[in-house]
Amino acid sequence: MKELISIWKPENITSYDVIRKIKHFDSSLKIGHCGTLDPFASGILLVCIGSNTKNISEYMKLKKTYEATIRLNIETDTLDYTGKIIKIKSNPITFNKNDIKKSILKLTGNEILQVPPFFSAKKFHGLKMYEFARKDIFIRRKPSVVSIDSIKLLEFSKDQIKIKVKCGKGVYIRSIARDLAYRLDTFGHLTELIRTDIGQYNFSNSCNIEDLKNVCA
Repeated sequence: MKELISIWKPENITSYDVIRKIKHFDSSLKIGHCGTLDPFASGILLVCIGSNTKNISEYMKLKKTYEATIRLNIETDTLDYTGKIIKIKSNPITFNKNDIKKSILKLTGNEILQVPPFFSAKKFHGLKMYEFARKDIFIRRKPSVVSIDSIKLLEFSKDQIKIKVKCGKGVYIRSIARDLAYRLDTFGHLTELIRTDIGQYNFSNSCNIEDLKNVCA
């Protein structure tokens, strides 16, 4: 069996669901993934198996590329479409391409301070923050220093923006959606998220969930 598998995760399953599917073929396997992908998102999930799990931290250093669609004027508690609406901009302002590009520049760099979402896997007193948030306990989050290489504007309309993000580890694209919307004096949340690349791994050299039986044979 391969010790590193690049899998194209579909929407509406968790990263651990993928691990569980692989363990179905051999429950004794030591398995770990190299960076969580939100359940609503699709795209590349790198999975290490056996002795290669000791290299997970190295794989997590690989650059990641995402395509994200942001719905403007509405913010949810999860910062994606699966969450509960908590803010609505009743009188949206108008903006142009130049406004968006100026805002994007403020969010890119090697030392960007980014506040993680309430619903995240960040730990607080030994528990993941989403475990608190699910009980309506919202912890004040400290910003993390992250590296965001580039954000490219792909398209936009009066209530939607689509971007392509290249970044390092620990970056929350949901937070980028929130922060970009704030800079445009409105609210925002993700309606689609695709992780298109992790380092050299992309759709063309990854397997689908349906192919795991053959890959893990």
